[in-house]
Amino acid sequence: MSRARSALALLSLAISVASIACVAPPRPPVLADAERASHSPASAEAAKLVPQAFSRAEQLRSQADEAFARGEISAATILAERALAAYEHAAVLAEIARAIKVTEAARQQLMKSEDELRALDAEQARLAADAEALEVRIKVLKDAEPVAGAGRADPAREAARLSAARAIILDARLLCVSARLVDAKAAGMDEAEADVQKLETSLASAPKPAPIDDARRLRARCLALLTAARRAASSAASSGASDVVLSDLSSKLSLAPYRDDRGVVVAVPGELVTKPGDRSKAAISAVAGVANAHPEFPLLLVSHAREPGAAADLARARANADALGKMLTAAGVKADRIRAEQAGAAQPVGSSSKTNTSERIEIVFVSPGT
Repeated sequence: MSRARSALALLSLAISVASIACVAPPRPPVLADAERASHSPASAEAAKLVPQAFSRAEQLRSQADEAFARGEISAATILAERALAAYEHAAVLAEIARAIKVTEAARQQLMKSEDELRALDAEQARLAADAEALEVRIKVLKDAEPVAGAGRADPAREAARLSAARAIILDARLLCVSARLVDAKAAGMDEAEADVQKLETSLASAPKPAPIDDARRLRARCLALLTAARRAASSAASSGASDVVLSDLSSKLSLAPYRDDRGVVVAVPGELVTKPGDRSKAAISAVAGVANAHPEFPLLLVSHAREPGAAADLARARANADALGKMLTAAGVKADRIRAEQAGAAQPVGSSSKTNTSERIEIVFVSPGT
């Protein structure tokens, strides 16, 4: 009887052990942590920016789930911990990738802003004369649309119109000269230049009312001739060539080049020629290097005087332009590519025509392409 009880007790113990063995082991918490990490916002960003690193973490998590399904608890735990580390690594790589993209975008924006600032500063320096005259000139420089009559004006505004007319007719002459440099045989060139000369002679006597409308129409006419010459020129360069010239000058000069209807312009202070030194030599060498690298661009040297009607200032401005031309020729630029023009004091810089900055030479890389 006691033997039967012992056997029964042993049988009960065996059944209990078997029951305990059949119960599935609990799921390690680290597997749940890996599951949550897989669906976190950081992992979502990593999947977009660093997909290979994210895929590696997903692979480790999948292997951990498979190990747990086979009852390999230790292996599942280790794989899950490795998956968590892989998710964190992918998140860090994603942060780095995002930072690189942001930095590059900021760098591009900075470069663009710096280019725009240089262009704006140069444009302001060139056009900052009389406020009323500036307003008129800006309208004219935008396009060659038909011009409406200016109408009557009080004496002060009439004086401003006369000053603006002189500046505009100078623009017209320089545009016609640029057109001739691009295509010497352009139709209508002789007539336009003759009309410009006639109006410049008339403006010297300070006529009333100021012929500002005639000046604006002549400027539009010369601009149209330049556009036609560019289209007809057999060696016409694309607008991209002007971009390259502007970029080259910007990178090699402390002076700020800018672009206008004629092409790419560098304004050189008169003292850079009258007081040659290391800075002068470096600037001339840089300009000559760009000119030699782009032989399809004619060079127009425009000398600006400080004092209206002052013979000494006009003579000095003319001498400065001649000296600059010789420097460029000595640096390898062919003389037949260079033409000098005198602007007088029609386009002063600053509030007074007597400022030193008004005495300058514009080096114009005349764009041969539309």
